[in-house]
Amino acid sequence: MPSVGRNLLTETVMKLDENFIDYKSVKLSDIDLIAIKINTTSQVFHPIGGKPPSVPPAINPERNMIRYQFLEFLVRIAIERQGKRIRNKGGGTDDRHYFDAIKKFFEVYALAYFATFDSHTWRRQRYWTHDVELILIKHGRPI
Repeated sequence: MPSVGRNLLTETVMKLDENFIDYKSVKLSDIDLIAIKINTTSQVFHPIGGKPPSVPPAINPERNMIRYQFLEFLVRIAIERQGKRIRNKGGGTDDRHYFDAIKKFFEVYALAYFATFDSHTWRRQRYWTHDVELILIKHGRPI
């Protein structure tokens, strides 16, 4: 199963923006703890109903993250970065503040880095071609 290891996670966070890791609201140790928390939680506890995980550990690597865990990781570090600003005077939180924290994280820190990757190169060069279109039209329904 394709997955992302912890070293790559740390490297990705370091490349997001030079101001993201400020050693006040977010430190590298916080990033590692979030990664461990996500990976441990998904191995032991299923978020819906507390049932055992639907994906067996053999498919879900122990020290790596698969796609949904990576997205959860990005959301959690966004909230961690803005965490001290999110909590209101009563000690609780407002969902709107979480939304704003996640939106700011992607706009300010993450999108510039992730925009450098082109995931559609293979599709443009190999799949979305006239020859493939002719084969799909001749031999049946498109995939």
